[in-house]
Amino acid sequence: AVSRSVAQTVMHPANTMKTILQSNRGAEQRQTVAQLMRPSNFKLLSRGAGAQLLLSIPHGAVNFAVLEYVRRRVTAIAENREVFGVRLDNPRFGAGWDFLSSCVSTVCCSVVSTPQMMVTDNIMAG
Repeated sequence: AVSRSVAQTVMHPANTMKTILQSNRGAEQRQTVAQLMRPSNFKLLSRGAGAQLLLSIPHGAVNFAVLEYVRRRVTAIAENREVFGVRLDNPRFGAGWDFLSSCVSTVCCSVVSTPQMMVTDNIMAG
């Protein structure tokens, strides 16, 4: 959870830049990436980084907890089962089961991630 939070916080200036550029689409005076990358805009690009750091910890914790739970359940379900003569616990299916687990985890975690994104996006947009 902490590593995810740190990674999202490190990428926060780029995400802020994207949000500003998207919100200025119809504006008469558009800002460019080059303008936003000036050292004088550091405060603007770091706006909301603290909220990002704090709010992404619960998201990461829930995501990884759900992911591990789903992985264990999928493994237990697939154990000693066959479909069309093919064993489901075959190592060839490992990546598929991981993908399925990750999809389920991401959908479940949207309960936490959606409010987090709404708060941080509103802070970034000003």
